[in-house]
Amino acid sequence: MKKFYVHHNYTNDLFWYFFHGTDLDVKDVPAFFFKEQNKKITLHTNYKETPLEINFCGDDDWDKLDGNHIFDVHTYLMQNGIITDRGYSYKTINYFKYTLKKDLIEKGNLLGEKLNIFYIDWEGINHSHDLYEIKNSNIFVDEILKNKKFKNRHYVFTNNFLSYIHDSNLDIKHSYFLYDYLKEIKPRHKLSYSVRRIIGEKIKQINSLLEIPEVYITYSSYCFTKDSVDSGIDKEIDTFREFIQESIKENYVNKRGYGIHDWGNEANKNNIHEMYYKILPLAEVEIIDEWMEMDYISEKSVIRILSGKPFLPSSFKVFDFYNEIQRKYNKTPYPLSFTYESFEELMELIKKSVSNETKWESLKEELKAWVETTRVNLIDICYSNNSYLDIVLNSSKELI
Repeated sequence: MKKFYVHHNYTNDLFWYFFHGTDLDVKDVPAFFFKEQNKKITLHTNYKETPLEINFCGDDDWDKLDGNHIFDVHTYLMQNGIITDRGYSYKTINYFKYTLKKDLIEKGNLLGEKLNIFYIDWEGINHSHDLYEIKNSNIFVDEILKNKKFKNRHYVFTNNFLSYIHDSNLDIKHSYFLYDYLKEIKPRHKLSYSVRRIIGEKIKQINSLLEIPEVYITYSSYCFTKDSVDSGIDKEIDTFREFIQESIKENYVNKRGYGIHDWGNEANKNNIHEMYYKILPLAEVEIIDEWMEMDYISEKSVIRILSGKPFLPSSFKVFDFYNEIQRKYNKTPYPLSFTYESFEELMELIKKSVSNETKWESLKEELKAWVETTRVNLIDICYSNNSYLDIVLNSSKELI
């Protein structure tokens, strides 16, 4: 029997996040109403014929040497009220660096490879450098690309994907249930593109997209907050804000109003809700900013896949990544008849498609078939397999 000590308070969502793909029957995964009275629990199940004992033990049992110890940095910070959600935050970086790191290094000295630290913030390698000062423990991350320098670092696809569903604190699970709702809606536009956070790349892209009348571009009140701007482009921002207000002024998604119309702030969860109700229903196909060159998948592609929303990512490598995942688990991805190597090539594809109704219908149906197939395949992959358990039970660093 393989033992696991999960150093967090029990929730049924955390069980699915860490131990999806196991044989435990749904009725045997408790969903307590009074969670404070049920912080600790022991469950027994199997994963691919290996018996497991799972102990949700909070901050206890660190001295146990007979099993693997799971500690997720973001889960810990959320359960202790230090951060509100799993999304990238300076609070997470600073709290880890100045508070958690020393303690985890000491625990790693005792537990070695049995200490299994999760650091999944949906932002890839650029925010977790301090993590690698913990040399003797296993670290599970959302950084897709392999790095020979860090032998103890493992990418875990199924846990990464399911962190959006089961441990985001952002209602991303709801996007799965939007699927039926979106099927009943007739969008008003062929394509849409939404500006929320202003980065240098988007400034270039909007200029290109404005040349295509069939693309409905929206911008949000979030564009006018300080933290919505990338560093280093401050001088361009005032001009850019004036530009979008003038060029797409009718397409402003304003969350501030009187009384019931004052429906949100600019917190991550509220921006997700804005996406659900103001953005996803707009068009038949959505253009999204997702670059696999950045070494991670984001909520943008995950939400579109879960909700069954056809989309075109800024980088075709997004399609390549999800197709490769499907193949690795012996699933057949839906074949796409097109490709593009740059955003400029994507623009050419869009222009050619919208110039002819037959071509547009063909592209739209192809994207719809791809997202439908990918949605079904990824859900099946994630609840039939477990990247983390495959690694710790098989000691294979090559498994995804």
